[in-house]
Amino acid sequence: MVLVRKAVFDDVEDLTTFIFEQRTQDGRPITSRNAIQQNVSTNLKINLQTPEAHTVFVAVAEKNDTTNDSCQEQKPILGYAAAHLQPFLIFTAPEVFISELFVHPKCRGQGTGTKLLEAIISHAKEVGASRLCLINLRDRESYIRKFYEKHGFHERPEGANFLLQLQQ
Repeated sequence: MVLVRKAVFDDVEDLTTFIFEQRTQDGRPITSRNAIQQNVSTNLKINLQTPEAHTVFVAVAEKNDTTNDSCQEQKPILGYAAAHLQPFLIFTAPEVFISELFVHPKCRGQGTGTKLLEAIISHAKEVGASRLCLINLRDRESYIRKFYEKHGFHERPEGANFLLQLQQ
């Protein structure tokens, strides 16, 4: 059984391992494990210091779960998600931006991502957000499988995603 909870600073090591392994498996540029740990530590600290603006959720296997499937073996972190409150001057309520939602490949299609997304939706409602927003690259499995569409999100055809790279 999967449990979703807010991340705590003690999750730094497990999140570092999760992210390092995912970057290695996905063929993304590999940063040293130490650099990833420093980044996770710094950014999780910022998120935890401003919980009204930033929230990180982790999906973990319940402690007494004796299920022996390949997903549950990926303990302790099965996935994680990060959400950020964004106030706008032109809207009457803020938006919550989902910057990250990643699930271990062996746990995909088993409800872990849905539980993380449900936690974010619940959080967004609690903080009075008017909507949720995210960017999903078209080559990602979640886009191909229409994960977000299945949960009520729609792609805005009139929108464009622009990026200005400031650092390598």
